[in-house]
Amino acid sequence: MLWIVTLNGVARFDGRKLVEYQSSDRRERYIESSNVIDILEGKKGKIFAATRDSGLLYYEIASNSFSSFTHHGGETSPSISISAGIHDAVGNIWLGYSNGELAFFDSETSNLTYYPRITEFKIADFSAGDVDYIYAVDVKGSIFRLSKKDNQIVELPLSKVCQDSIHDVTELSSDRFGSLWIGTKGNGLFYLELDTLAYECRRISLPSMRGDDSSRAIIHRIKHQAKTGLTWIATDQGLYVSNNIDDIMHYDFNNSELNDSEVTSITWGIDDTL
Repeated sequence: MLWIVTLNGVARFDGRKLVEYQSSDRRERYIESSNVIDILEGKKGKIFAATRDSGLLYYEIASNSFSSFTHHGGETSPSISISAGIHDAVGNIWLGYSNGELAFFDSETSNLTYYPRITEFKIADFSAGDVDYIYAVDVKGSIFRLSKKDNQIVELPLSKVCQDSIHDVTELSSDRFGSLWIGTKGNGLFYLELDTLAYECRRISLPSMRGDDSSRAIIHRIKHQAKTGLTWIATDQGLYVSNNIDDIMHYDFNNSELNDSEVTSITWGIDDTL
């Protein structure tokens, strides 16, 4: 089953037909909000839609619709504006909000647990680290490590160079070595090694066939390919592939079959191909 986020709600493709869910239709195939940012899969295959204006919506098979539901645990979110979400392989879900809140959602019990708030800025993205941690980043570049075991949260003590350089963050991604790649909107790409105590980041220079200034690149998506170890970066200046941070190739309409230099999204097929 393929779930698709659109500008007018969501759609589901079962291999034969496409079914749309819209807020304008209050009968079957209804979704409470059309402002969806992501589809998340919880435990036992439960499907949720994270929205910017209606919180987390649950897909009910019986009604074939998305609707709000009661969170347990006695906690009420001060914000219904979800800005980022992630699920792991066993169906645990983490949510980030526009007001800086971070929460863990147990999809089996519907318990919503909030982490101590340590930022007032919008959560931009999540990334799965090793088996014990999830990482989150806010738009200002502060990075937080969330423990899966005890729901503790720690802000990484980034160097002053990192704090001064990284802003307008859009993307966070962890590679096979556990290092973090940080993408921004108009401020380029950064790399952070987590196995050092210094937490020094490095701006990655992206080569350009046209002489574009990579320090001003908009990073749309970062994907790490498990089979090859390659990192693929979708940007407004083209598509990049990295064997390591010093060995990067550039593809755009000048040297490939891309019709446009701006690449907005990338993903993997079943056999780990791009």
